[in-house]
Amino acid sequence: MAALVMGASPAFAGWSGSVTTTDSHDGGYAHYEASNKTVAVCDHSSDGMRAVARIGSAPWFADANGNNNVCVSKKFDLIKDMNYKLEVCLQDGASGPRKYCNSTWVEF
Repeated sequence: MAALVMGASPAFAGWSGSVTTTDSHDGGYAHYEASNKTVAVCDHSSDGMRAVARIGSAPWFADANGNNNVCVSKKFDLIKDMNYKLEVCLQDGASGPRKYCNSTWVEF
């Protein structure tokens, strides 16, 4: 996989982070785990929409199987001591508009 470079940061251990969508029932959730460079996206609501996430400029990926308490995880080849934007949204269908997006910054 290609490396994703977003900006320099001070040299210290990376941190994990989580973010939820901005809808009233937190229907989407994304979590970055610094120890294994993995992003998980979870659909927490039976609202007919899928949860989608990305880190940095990587392509969006989805938990499209509905609210079944199983998240979709993906590992990324990140550069150490860099900041990355973790984003999560709800999306209506495979190509519908992304809604209720939210983000946070994480570091590997």
